[in-house]
Amino acid sequence: MPNAVGPVLITNNYLGGGSGENIVTGGAEPNVPNLHASDLTITHNTIYKDPALYKWETWSASTWVRAGKLINNGTDKSWIATSSGTTGTSQPTLPANACAAAPKCDGTCCVTDGTVVWQRNFLSSDWYDHWTVKNLFELKSAERVVARWNLLDGSWSDGQDGSAFLLNSTKQSNIGQALLQHIEFGDNVVRHTAAIGAVLSAQDYGDGDVDDVYLHDNLIYGFTGGWYALTIRGRTNVPSYFTGLRVDHNTFERAGGGGQINFGADGPGRFDGPSFTNNIFRIDGMLYPFISQAGTCWGTDKTALDCVTLGRGGYTFAGNILTSETLATWPARNFNPAWGSIGFTNVATADYSLASSSPYKNAGTDGKDIGADTRSEEHTSE
Repeated sequence: MPNAVGPVLITNNYLGGGSGENIVTGGAEPNVPNLHASDLTITHNTIYKDPALYKWETWSASTWVRAGKLINNGTDKSWIATSSGTTGTSQPTLPANACAAAPKCDGTCCVTDGTVVWQRNFLSSDWYDHWTVKNLFELKSAERVVARWNLLDGSWSDGQDGSAFLLNSTKQSNIGQALLQHIEFGDNVVRHTAAIGAVLSAQDYGDGDVDDVYLHDNLIYGFTGGWYALTIRGRTNVPSYFTGLRVDHNTFERAGGGGQINFGADGPGRFDGPSFTNNIFRIDGMLYPFISQAGTCWGTDKTALDCVTLGRGGYTFAGNILTSETLATWPARNFNPAWGSIGFTNVATADYSLASSSPYKNAGTDGKDIGADTRSEEHTSE
């Protein structure tokens, strides 16, 4: 949907795929100046990338692969599985030339490896010619978008960094004014991704305005890698405004790695009044749970928040759980229990609602349970 002008409704779909992005708006320049994708409602969808089919890997012994899987033989060739099965113990020798389009196998075109039939990648003879994987959901210059009750499942580093979603204010050819405003991303489940995502006012060519981005009640778990979970990038031009960001009642289950939130820009005062309330951040073992790499604003935790909002409307950071942290380095009115002491109902089954015995029930700044409301009537949990 390069420049969809709604109302547009995308609901109750299974949107599977591997190459590129599952849902993307904007990017390409419209013929109408300053036109933005607008009035989009995206609800109750499963947005999925299957690593068994699309993840680019090197051949390995005794592993199950799905028909259509493209793999690297470890040197300069790419192969495609024309049948599903388990690989053998020794890497087979493939024909020198690419064969006809799969699954056609005749003569010496294909070889059997265990129960898998392989042929040389028919797309080209280059080893790197594989399905290029990007994120699951991306907005480029959009307004009045609601994305709720969706399952975003499966994203890894390939053509991009493996984020589940990107919310951008950008134009790819530096034509017209980019815009990102009145965006709601809530009640979603994000899992099995290398990073959560990014909210950006600067990407590709130039900067755009960002206002009123609301991330709430999202359950985020099952990370597979990545340095920072969520990147928030302010504008690089002066004066620069990134206003109306609210991050409320989300559960971020992520241990180790670089950190949860990374602020980026070219100096202090690039964010106006961001709000982080009632979230659960699992930050055990992280190097920099909250970090600013915004030019002269290098710092962590409260220092980072103070600098990136310097001279603007301040910020709100309250009612959050920051597991096992020393609260002296953070703003007041937050909590620091161990992850295992929060009191989830059943983490083993991905039920991250708070049990009745949890000390953090009804402890949010609004009197509700801290973290995502995963028991709401329509919350996506499967």
